Amino acid sequence: MRAVFATYRAHLAFKAQAKLNQIAHLPPHLLKRKRQSFRKTQRAVDALERRFGDEPISALTYARLQGVATKWLGSYGTGSVRAWFALLHAALEHTADVALIPGVPRFPSIPPGEPRQMTMVAGEYELIQPRLPDAAERDAAEFLWLSGWRPSEPLLLTWPMFRSEPVPHFWLPLTKTRGRVIAIRQSLMVALIARRRAARRRAARRLGCDFVFHRNGRPLTYETFREHWLEAATAAGLPDKKLRDYRRARYDRFAAAGVDDEDARGIIGHESVQVASKHYYVKAALRQAAAFDRETAFENSRNTRAGNGSGKAGSPS
Repeated sequence: MRAVFATYRAHLAFKAQAKLNQIAHLPPHLLKRKRQSFRKTQRAVDALERRFGDEPISALTYARLQGVATKWLGSYGTGSVRAWFALLHAALEHTADVALIPGVPRFPSIPPGEPRQMTMVAGEYELIQPRLPDAAERDAAEFLWLSGWRPSEPLLLTWPMFRSEPVPHFWLPLTKTRGRVIAIRQSLMVALIARRRAARRRAARRLGCDFVFHRNGRPLTYETFREHWLEAATAAGLPDKKLRDYRRARYDRFAAAGVDDEDARGIIGHESVQVASKHYYVKAALRQAAAFDRETAFENSRNTRAGNGSGKAGSPS
């Protein structure tokens, strides 16, 4: 099997370099993110080689692979196991294509797990967002609430991606011809521009920062943003609310507003109808019903506190 992984590793390196040459026009931080993705795939191949490298290909029978799948499913998520098996299958398939092995063994079927169907209503967002410790993180959270983008994507935005016509918006390039567009609410734009001017004033003392969401001239990192979000959600009594729930919430609000499915996918960033259906349209009616119940509960609680004179609901402690 070591020959299989060595051949596939060289194939991945060739594909990665070809892809980087194709997108060389993108900003450096986007190229860095793509390189990190390639390295992650290489590390996964290295892990598979440590697991299967010393085994002969003839040992990879259906029963053997089924046993590995059962063991892994006891320790890892279904999505991770499916991804590892897909990578192993791709390595064997590529090696068979170049005639180094006679064929690919039969793989067990691993059904997809039940997609997480949590969403977020406005009352929950209003409880969590003010508790974020940094103004830039609160702005990034508002951007996610408005756009439904992946949680890491707003942190890649720089001011050269900003366009003022025909309306204020950002353009996040993905390839030479494709990208993501999101219009910006006026109140958020005022806050972002004010912080940009402050960063420029600090440029006399150190390098300025072109990133839209930054802390004292340094770009936000996804790891820190995610950690602070989880802390704020826990403090608000909503520890199960994840950053990615913004995406489902955005789909739900688009559906309630009658936005066309294709337009919604274009803004949120899903080209595939199948992916959007699997993760975001599945059980949409149940999610919206549950969201309505939670929104009603928040309104009732707010009205009760207001009637008791306990002050504004949802303010951070």
